[in-house]
Amino acid sequence: MERSSIDSLRVYKQDPIAPPSLLAFEIPLTETATLTVRDSRKQIQAILDGLDDRFIVLLTPTSVSFPFPLSQDYAELKSLCSAFSKDLLIMLYMELEDLAVPHSDRGIHSTTDDITTCNINKSLHALRQHFHKASSLGIPIACDVNDNITHNYFDDLLSLGISNSKLASSQSHTALVSGLPFPVAFSVNKSDDLVPALEAIDSASSGHQYLGISQEGLIAISRTRGNSYGFVKLNASEHEHPESYGALPGMEKKRGRPMVLLDCATHGKTRLVINYHATTGFS
Repeated sequence: MERSSIDSLRVYKQDPIAPPSLLAFEIPLTETATLTVRDSRKQIQAILDGLDDRFIVLLTPTSVSFPFPLSQDYAELKSLCSAFSKDLLIMLYMELEDLAVPHSDRGIHSTTDDITTCNINKSLHALRQHFHKASSLGIPIACDVNDNITHNYFDDLLSLGISNSKLASSQSHTALVSGLPFPVAFSVNKSDDLVPALEAIDSASSGHQYLGISQEGLIAISRTRGNSYGFVKLNASEHEHPESYGALPGMEKKRGRPMVLLDCATHGKTRLVINYHATTGFS
């Protein structure tokens, strides 16, 4: 009996995908992009270590679709970064699940009603091109990191990762974070999510090994050293009830540094409004 009669019964087709090294070859880092990534990662670490008293500010496009914003928009965002650089570390935050990528209604991996139209190869190429353009202008980038594969296509262009709140209790995701070359914020949507997030941060600071892919696109066992720059991203609505986060002071004392990023924009709790939406579509 042929294996095909019992194997992959619900997968009717598998398409090849370009390896990360190919996209890196086609869209290589510029000198400015390299300096942007290196310096902004160091600045984030200094902020988390309490050596830099600036705030980290993530500006998220209110709506993104392909093609991405024009160069003028990047130039205006860079101007904003420079104008407030003494007090704020302003970054461009791309939420991959909310992107209207080519041939997909929602999200880089999403499919439409016609499942033959999702072109992930094209989406990954366009995303790297977008991140490359922003970094080459000196704009640091934060991005969702929710699976073991996607980040490999542009993690050399990222300065900060944002982890989905649903993944904090995933051992494989914690292992992934332990090997990322940038700090990672674990999202916490409600107080019940806090303990798993703190445990994930602690676990990710140690070395792990997990199945992933190499830059050549081969299945590989990744062995990591640990990522000591994990922290918590709280929603502002929950922050109004600090008694729900009694574990935070103890954890901060244990780690010896602050570890909270307050998400004010998500629930309309912003205390400081920068009028940037009208001209560029960022808020």
